[in-house]
Amino acid sequence: MLSAVHTDRTGRVYVSADYSAAAWNGLAHVPAAGAPLPDGTAVVPVAREAIGLDRNGRPRPLGRNRWALAATLPSGWLRTLHPSFV
Repeated sequence: MLSAVHTDRTGRVYVSADYSAAAWNGLAHVPAAGAPLPDGTAVVPVAREAIGLDRNGRPRPLGRNRWALAATLPSGWLRTLHPSFV
């Protein structure tokens, strides 16, 4: 299971030991699948409160000052999941 990754307002990236990574599939927060990011991917903060999955798999906010991260893929790549945020 992947750990939740988020950022603060200064741009520091954190890996959560208590929450697993969540993604948004358009209907619900789901566990993020592990896939390598292609060359040219940019990881950028999303100024919204990040969501992680607790030990029981329920979506939980990571805190007001913890922002979600998004991967901006290069041309030709398809994203099937989106950042999970409030």
